[in-house]
Amino acid sequence: MENRLVRLPILATLTACAVLVLAGPLRAQVVYYPPGGGGPFSVAGPPPGAMTGLMGDPHAPASYPGHDQAIAPSHRSIEDRSWDPACDPANKQCITFAAETLLLSRSPANDQILVREGALDPGGDPILTTDNLQFDQEIVPRFTLVMHQSNGWDLMFSILECDDWQASQLVARETDISISAPNILLSNVNAARFTYESQLWSMEAGVLWRICPRITMTLGPRFLALDEGMFVEDNFLSFDTLVPSYAINVTNRLIGFQVGFHGTLAYLSEQVSIDGVFKLGYYHNEAHHQIEDLSGTTNIGPIAADDGATTTVGEFRINATFRFNDNVKAWVGYNVLWLLGVATPPNQIPGNDAYDLPFAVARLGPPGALSIDTSDNLIYGGVAGGFDVSY
Repeated sequence: MENRLVRLPILATLTACAVLVLAGPLRAQVVYYPPGGGGPFSVAGPPPGAMTGLMGDPHAPASYPGHDQAIAPSHRSIEDRSWDPACDPANKQCITFAAETLLLSRSPANDQILVREGALDPGGDPILTTDNLQFDQEIVPRFTLVMHQSNGWDLMFSILECDDWQASQLVARETDISISAPNILLSNVNAARFTYESQLWSMEAGVLWRICPRITMTLGPRFLALDEGMFVEDNFLSFDTLVPSYAINVTNRLIGFQVGFHGTLAYLSEQVSIDGVFKLGYYHNEAHHQIEDLSGTTNIGPIAADDGATTTVGEFRINATFRFNDNVKAWVGYNVLWLLGVATPPNQIPGNDAYDLPFAVARLGPPGALSIDTSDNLIYGGVAGGFDVSY
């Protein structure tokens, strides 16, 4: 799966290069009116140093809200020149395609004790917690398409996917240990392995509105899917071999609406700027979990629970943008995505009775309890880099 994630940005890069080869010789005709009336006049493309694309100020028509007529490029400040498009804005559409690679790490789940010292001892010293399950960084591709309209309005579509986060820890002792399972502590073992897997997928669409030369507002829906599983193996049935014990699978389906802002924070030159993106949204989360006894010692089927919850999702990015010419630019920076109020497998351990065993003193919740916890908060952060091509 990781090879596929690496191939996607490479394929996108090759596609963009082909577009550049085909579209590079074409220069758009920008129509403008000089100050004092007269015209219109046409010039081949925007002036040198025109700032276009997705990061900072996206493409904009020759006029923008608050200006009755366009301004000649030679009379514009650096902020005004950032509005020049790389395509003809006169009743026509143009397209910006962006490919981005993010190297994201994922925060651990809410802290839960997974393994204790001693046999069936709820007060045993912790040996392993969820904080010990550290996820490695993963390459995450994101692709964005913007269809530029007239009068300062654009349409945006974006997709992001990562399905390969994994963390694993093995505990082995010469004496007994107790494993935290749903509602009970498993004992008569001295070795156990926890494996935690996570997948994240996001798709968003929206309308971009350039409210001033440096700031663009984003409004639109977003859908996110978070799927996670935690699998436990121990040596309860075979002293010399780890065999599956139990599993918790959790899904979150988030759909909601977000508002955001793309802005240029500072111009370092006509080719280089510091840009930022901030998005915040509120979502309805359809959460589901299924807990399975994989050992077969209790001869019960899986139990499951569903519930709806409200989740807050935010995203922030800051980056340096480099403009190579009228049609191409690249950026590098740091991206953070946070999900507040989601279900994760470790949080389903207390209060769910998957085994129905009689060790009442060892229970972490009431017998027969069945519910789903959606109180976990996750953060995904890391460096990001990409490019966009306008034609």
